[in-house]
Formats: sequence, C-alpha cells, structure tokens
Amino acid sequence: MAAAGFRRDHSLAWGDYLYIDDLVTLQAYRGRGHASRLLRWVADEGQRLGCNQLHLDSGPQRHEAHRLYLTRGYHIAAYHFATVVR
Repeated sequence: MAAAGFRRDHSLAWGDYLYIDDLVTLQAYRGRGHASRLLRWVADEGQRLGCNQLHLDSGPQRHEAHRLYLTRGYHIAAYHFATVVR
C-alpha cells in the first residue's frame, strides 16, 4: 500500500539527519493515513539513531504531498537545483 525509503547521513550544516528518498502510496490507498504513519515511523527511527532532523525533496507539482508535509510540521527550507555534468 505504501513504502518509504530513507538513509542516515551527516553534513556540516545539519549534523546527523535522515533523508527520505522515497515516500509512495498506491493511488487506491491514498488519503487513508499510510504516508502520515510512515513519516511518524521514520521520525521515530531518526530519533532512535540520534538524528534530530528529517529532510526530503519533492517535485513542485506534487501539491497533495506538500499539503501532507506541511500538515506534519515540515517547512519549505530551500530550492533544490540540479544540472547534468557534461
């Protein structure tokens, strides 16, 4: 129904943190709280691992996902820029 992929990482700016690479819910199961429960579980796991922050990137068109993140206490902290190395 839903899955989350994440990794523990460390940076000079954030210290130890968890980065959520993937958070997906099958269309037929959206709106039932699965993603919210996964975000809570990932937060608990981050705390257990000694991380005090969670981070993720989300495409600008993903309005429903953004509503979920904002409702769960996330904030828009930055723009993410990318380029192809040639």
